[in-house]
Order: sequence, then structure tokens, then C-alpha cells
Amino acid sequence: MEESKALNNTNPLKIRLCITYVVLTVIFFGVLRPSFLEGTIGICFRVLCLIVGMFFFVFRLGFKKMVNMSLIYVIPVVISCIYNYLYKGLFFANLINGLQYALCIYEIYTMFQYCDQKKNSRRLTEVLCKICGFYCFLSAVTVFIFGKSYLFSNSYFIGSKYMVSYIMMLYIGLKYNLNEGLYKSNKKEYYKFIAVFLMFEVVVWYANCMTGFSALFLIFILLHATEKVKRFLSNPAVVIGFLILSMMMIFIIPSLLKLKLVQFIVQDVMGKDLTLTDRLRYYARAVDVYKQGGIWLGYGYESNVMRDNIALGTNIQNGLAHVMLSYGLVGGSALIFMLFRSVRISNQNNEIECLKKARASNWSLYAVIYGFIFAAVAEVSLSFIFFFTIFIIRWSENYLGFETKLKKRKIRIVA
Repeated sequence: MEESKALNNTNPLKIRLCITYVVLTVIFFGVLRPSFLEGTIGICFRVLCLIVGMFFFVFRLGFKKMVNMSLIYVIPVVISCIYNYLYKGLFFANLINGLQYALCIYEIYTMFQYCDQKKNSRRLTEVLCKICGFYCFLSAVTVFIFGKSYLFSNSYFIGSKYMVSYIMMLYIGLKYNLNEGLYKSNKKEYYKFIAVFLMFEVVVWYANCMTGFSALFLIFILLHATEKVKRFLSNPAVVIGFLILSMMMIFIIPSLLKLKLVQFIVQDVMGKDLTLTDRLRYYARAVDVYKQGGIWLGYGYESNVMRDNIALGTNIQNGLAHVMLSYGLVGGSALIFMLFRSVRISNQNNEIECLKKARASNWSLYAVIYGFIFAAVAEVSLSFIFFFTIFIIRWSENYLGFETKLKKRKIRIVA
């Protein structure tokens, strides 16, 4: 009788564990839906995945606990989209996509929060790493199948060549985060990690994404930074400072391109023209486009009006500047505050004596953030994968410090 009761008590735990990470996988696939799910099918697939996530949160968390920090950014995005739809000619399809965008960010954060409350952050990171690895594999396969032809440039498994590089950046950060101690003590495992990194660089290079290639290389360099550099760069004010600097580069780059050394790097090393594939014209119009769209609430999600005002393409080719154009000063400031708050809370957790090891372990995620900031100088890199990264930093810190103990005791955490 006692054995049967014990079995009955353990089964619900296993079922809950499966449900939690099945829902996490569903949300992940809904947010980063495969590129072959386009049009109405893609929208329906994402909406269905998001509905599954919302039902899960309602039943597991309740409405009160569903109010969280992500709303600091989500609410301005929603207000911007609705306002521009009602008064500024934003298409209805863009309004729906903007609301989906906001809900995706909210569900990413809420899922990570739920896993943390269940003391399951370590397992969360492991599952995310496996899902990212799956995405990386299929993306690499499609890159070599379709090549770098412009006709198939958005047909890779995860989408564009930039998304391929971003998911590989996140995978590198998560993999190193989980195994840093192992890589330092076991050279064979470390060489395997280097082999994966080099393979990713080959894939991104073959896809002709020099921004992603450079960002991956920067992450690898930062992984091996000194402790002083790590402490400096993990400071919230420094992170925000570099993010703002990445936007200010649109005014600095034209002057830098006049230097012969910079011209050599751009033309001979990177194989680009001195207009950075016409980006200089985008940057020259940035201030005027920003003023025309409304300083406070911007244009809304992927606004047709914004594209007409830019007159050159669909975005301004800069991460933070694109957020400011889309959601105004309110949305841009909300994103900056949310990033600052996430990093600050992470650093506060590191000050706890028993979690000192977690700081070194989580440095790889900070390195990924700097990879995204670097890419944001010339691309719209503050994507869903960027939000995955900052929310992992926010919520994974509390338990990564106990990695060694978990392995020794062979504890299986349940949801």
C-alpha cells in the first residue's frame, strides 16, 4: 500500500514536469516559428501557441501573479500600435502583428518567471539549450541547401541569415553557461565546444552574414575576458551605455568611414562598400524620420508610414533606433529600463555569498548581450532572441550557482 501511494505521489510530478517543458517548447516554436509557416498559416500557428501559453499561466499562476516586469515594455508597444492604427494609418495586419509581438515578449518573460518560482531555472536553461541546438542544426542544414542566394535569403529554417546567426549566438551562450566548469577542467570537452563554434562561423560566413560572423567572434573573445573586464562589462550602467552608444553610432559612422584604416577593414577585410550597403543614406534620414513619426509613441509595429518616410527600405538598420522609431521615446525608454532592471537584479543576486560561482557561469549570457549590441549598430538585432537572452539573465541566476551540487546528488528537479 505504501509503495502504491508513493508511486501515485510521484506520477503527478512527472506529468507536471512534462507539461511545463512541453508548454515552453510550444511557446518557443510560436515565438520563433519556422519560416515555412507563412501568411495566414503562420499567424494561426503563433496565435494557437500563445493561447496555449496563456491558459497555462492562468491555471498555474493566477491573474495576480501574471503582472510582471515585462509589462513595462509590452504596454507601450500595445499603446503605440493601437494609437497608430486609430490615428496614423497603421494597417490592421500590422496592428495584429504588433499585438502578437507584445504577447510573445510577455509570455517569454512569464514562462521564465514561472520556472524560477518552481526552483527550476537550471532545467529551464538546459531545455532552452536543447531547443536552440535543434534550431541551429536545421538552420545550418537549410543554409547549405539554399546557399546565400538572395531568392532564398529568408527561407532558412528560422528565417533570414541574421536570425540564423542570432540563434547560434544564443546557443553558444547557453552551452557555455551550462558547462563552463567542465570546459575549464576537461580540454577534450572544451575542444568540442570550439569545434561547434567554428562550425557556426562557417555556416554564418557561408550565408554571407558578416555582422553575425563578427558578433559570434566577439562573443568568443568575451568568453575569455579577464575577471576585471567581466566585472566592468556586467555593470548595468555599462551595458546600457553600450546599447545607447550603438544607436549613436549612426551619427559617428560617417566620420569613421573617412579614416583609411576603417576603409581598409570595410572594403578589404569585410568585403563591403563604403556606404555599408546603402546604410549611410538610412542614417542620414534617421532624425527626420523620427520627428515625422511622433516622438513619444513612434509609428507602431512595422508601419507602412515609416517605410514610406524612410523611402529606402523597411527599417533604419539600427537596433535601438528601430525600437525608437517604432514605439517612440516611451517604448525605447521602456526597453532600456527593462534591460537595466534585468541586469541589475542579476548582479544583486550575485552579491549573495552562496551564489558567487554563478557570476562567472552567467558571464556567457552577458557576452551574448554584447554580441547583440554590436550587431545592433548595423542591423535590427533586438529581436525575440535578444529578449530570450535578457530574460534568462534575469531569471536563471538564482540556481546556476548550485550546478556542482545538483550533479553530485543527482537531484531531478520537477516543475
